[in-house]
Formats: sequence, structure tokens, C-alpha cells
Amino acid sequence: MGTWGGGRGSVLSFEQALIDRCSGQIAIDGHAIGTRFWEGDLADKGYKFVKLGEEQANLLLAHDAQTGVPLVSRFYEGGVADKVCVGDLLGQADFHNLLILV
Repeated sequence: MGTWGGGRGSVLSFEQALIDRCSGQIAIDGHAIGTRFWEGDLADKGYKFVKLGEEQANLLLAHDAQTGVPLVSRFYEGGVADKVCVGDLLGQADFHNLLILV
């Protein structure tokens, strides 16, 4: 049985096409998502553990700063440092010759 949407390669191609057509200004935003109501491999004690009172997963989203169109998003383990997640996110596609706001 095939994967929904044609597999990971088609997702990466779609994301790259969005990046290639963007305004040239990309904003990256991160969110700590509490994992109280679901269990998963990404749940871990992150920097907001005390505030959330629970383990978290981290969501990073790159979007076009001019239009707000989402370009790339990834979930990461809650205990992984933001700078590591941002570096990984930027390695997922060709983000050259763009202004990136973090």
C-alpha cells in the first residue's frame, strides 16, 4: 500500500515550490505543544516543562512573512534546543537568497 500524498518526496517538492514562489522574506516561529492528551515519541521535558506542567513537543513553522502562507513545518522532540530545530528545518529545503526572520 502506498503512502498518502505520494510519499515524503512529493511533500518536499511541494514545500520547495512554495519557497521558490515566496516573497523572499521568511519568518520562522516555534511553539511548545503540551502532550498531556497524547503520547508519542516526541514528548519530552522541554524548556517550558514547569510552565506547562507536562512534557512537550516542539512545532516549528516557516511562513512567508509578506503573505502569511505556510511553507515548511516540522515537529521536534520537546527536549531539543530551538537552535538545533531551526538548523534542521533550514536543512530541509533550499532557503538560499532569502531574508529569514527568527
